[in-house]
Order: sequence, then C-alpha cells, then structure tokens
Amino acid sequence: MLVPYALEALESIRAALLEDLGYAPEGKVRVEVVANAKELARVSTLTLEQIRTTGTIAICKFNKLMVTSPKAVLKGYDWLDTLAHEYVHLVVGQKSHNTVPIWLQEGLAKYLESRWRGRAGQAMSPATLALLGERVRKNSLIPFEKMHPSIALLPSAEDAATAFAEVFFAIDYVHRSKGPTGLRTIIDGMRRGKTDRQAVEAAMGTSFAGFERAWLSHVRSQPFPRDLIPRSEEKVVLKDDAKGKSKEKEKKGREISFGDFAEMTEVPARRFAHLGELMRERERPRAAAEEYGKAYELVGDKYESLSNKYALALLELERLDEAQRVLEGSLKVHPGSPTTNVHLGRIHLHRSDWARARDAYLEALASDPFDPEIHLALLRCHGGLGQKALAERTRKAAGLLTGLSGEAVDAVAARLGKSRADLADVPVEARSDERPADAGTTN
Repeated sequence: MLVPYALEALESIRAALLEDLGYAPEGKVRVEVVANAKELARVSTLTLEQIRTTGTIAICKFNKLMVTSPKAVLKGYDWLDTLAHEYVHLVVGQKSHNTVPIWLQEGLAKYLESRWRGRAGQAMSPATLALLGERVRKNSLIPFEKMHPSIALLPSAEDAATAFAEVFFAIDYVHRSKGPTGLRTIIDGMRRGKTDRQAVEAAMGTSFAGFERAWLSHVRSQPFPRDLIPRSEEKVVLKDDAKGKSKEKEKKGREISFGDFAEMTEVPARRFAHLGELMRERERPRAAAEEYGKAYELVGDKYESLSNKYALALLELERLDEAQRVLEGSLKVHPGSPTTNVHLGRIHLHRSDWARARDAYLEALASDPFDPEIHLALLRCHGGLGQKALAERTRKAAGLLTGLSGEAVDAVAARLGKSRADLADVPVEARSDERPADAGTTN
C-alpha cells in the first residue's frame, strides 16, 4: 500500500537535496515502517511516554529511517512529508559526519521536507504559525540550547511545535539571505570542525549574537494570524490512546457528531453549528446549510469540521461552486486535510476534471493512504487521464482495502461522481470502517 508512494517521495527528496546540499547517500537506504508507537519505542532510543507526549512519529537513527504506519494514527498524518523530513536528517548527518546539533538538524529537516513536492519552506502550517505568534507575544520562546539532545524530549507537544517553528524560521532566514550556499557552508563548516556558532557566523558574515537578533526580527515580522487556530487536527492521536474512537462506525458523508464542534470557543457559532447538525440528522439539508452558514459567517475558515459539514450540506443542495469555495478556503487555513481534499476531489470528479480530482485525492493520500475511497477515485482519475500503469496500481490497492475483485472494484469506481448524490455520500463499498469521521492531518 505504502511502498510506491514512499519510493516516489524519497527519490524526489534525494534528487532535491543533491541539488541543494550537494550530497546524497550512495546505494540504498533502509526504511522501516513500524506498526505502532510501541514498536517505534522498541526500535529507537525514545520511550513510549516521550513519543506520546511530543507526538513523535518517526526518527532517523542507525543509518536508517523508521516511520510509524499511518494506520496506527487515528486520523492519519503527513507521512510522506515525514519520510522526507527523516531523509533530510540522514543526508545532513552523513554530510556533516554527525556534527550538526539538534536545533540546526531540525531546522534543516523541517525547512527542506517539502522539497520532494516543490520548493522548500512549505511545511509551516497556519495553526503552528499562530502558536508561534502567541509565544512571541508572551516572550516564551524556547532557547536553542534547550532543544538538545532532542525536541522529542521537550515537556509538551506545544513546546515541540514551537521549537520546530523557531528552527524552521532560523533556516528560512539563512536561506533567504544566502540561498542554498548558506546551508552548505554551515554543514561543511561543522564537518571541518567548526562549532555551530562559528559555522553560522561564517555563512552569514556576522556574529552569532547578530544572527540571533536578525532571526528574532525575522520571526517577529511574520504575518501571524490574529487568533489562535485550533491545532487539534494536527495533533498525532494514536489509535491505542483514542479510548475506542478508532472503533466508531462513523463515516465521511452523512455522519452526525456534535463532538466535532467541541473546540469552537465562539458560543453563538457553536449553537448555529449544533442546530445545523440537528437539521442534517433530520434530512433537512436546506435548513442545515442555512444554520451552518450562520456559524461560518461568524468564524470563517477557522474550524475544519465546520467547513466540511457546511460544504457537505451545500453539496446535498447541488450548490457545487459555493461548496468548492468553502473547501478551498478551509485548505488555506488547514492545508493537507485529507477529509477536505476528499470532499473537494468529489466535486472535481463529478465534473470529470480528472487532473484536479487526481491532485486532490493524492493530497488526501499523503495523509490517509488507507481510505478506500481515495484509491477508488484515483482509479477513475487515472483511467480518465489514460494512465494505465497508475490505474492498475490503484486498482490493486482498492482491492486490498475493500476485499473486492478487480471487476467489482472497477464497477464501484465507475459509479463514483456519476450522480450528485455521491457528492455528499459515497457507495458503501468505498468506505472504511476504521477511518473516523471528518479525519484531518498533523505536522
């Protein structure tokens, strides 16, 4: 299920780092996918408690990459970015002879992890940026030295997220000032025996104290969101810790759940959302859309769950353009959400816009590769685009997940997007009993 996509991402990040840092390991690199957090603790130097506290999901150690299967996480997670992130660690460690300290290591890995899919520096989510802004305002940033020996050892997931954001912008400042050459100079300098401070000074042409002042000014100049954005969708929740949530039979589409709005702090908006949920439960989509719309007017794209519920109600009313605008707005605040991308993919699939539907479903797969609907829809997209080899790959994956024969898989895929009813609810064969309702993603 994972191998084809993992290999594509890893080969892509390898080529990108060879271009940016001038180095890539020769020969093959071992990648181990572990079943759950307990296995990750057994094969690494982290304890299970440390993994749970900080949301650590993968590590690079012993010259190999170790990553937890997305199937172990309640709502999936950005597993392809994570693989790229750990590969950056491998490259930096080998190129520097393991001399780069953790704050620089994590800064480089976080900043460069998006290179497999495009330019560097795309890994900072609006929610984490809002958290960093709050810590800047409270003057509670984490000193670089406190990140040693591992960000995974910090006392909370919020501290870990703040630390990642800080070092991300440290590397962002170097890259904006000196380009990839600045990153190479730092790594090469440390390989030749310089300290981290000396290597940064050589790359930036200033004292380390001057670099810190400039970095802090760079951080403070960022366009922080005015309000904190809920990070619940980014938090790694292991199925083992979910207290039975992974066994719920909720589905994408017509699922009813008032708990989806528990994080909404704006009471009037939450009341409208609850009323909309009641109307939807009673199969009154027009009334549901009206109430969701009132809540949406108050809070905008802040809450991923509300945006998706509102969009689904609009889809039931065949108001596709409005639903698309809501979903695209949500992705600006909650990028990478598999649920939002699936719902957006349904709209493109219904319009036979195969390329845009494919892109949306591939975005969803990058966080939730075990949702059968994603593979069934990709089968239809690849078929529409004449991509026979890719269609066969997704046909096999869909068969594994649904237990259907090849012919049955083709029949289910062919029905996707044909009727407008499928926009808000998919055929039962395409659903997973393990995937929770309105699942999101995490960084």
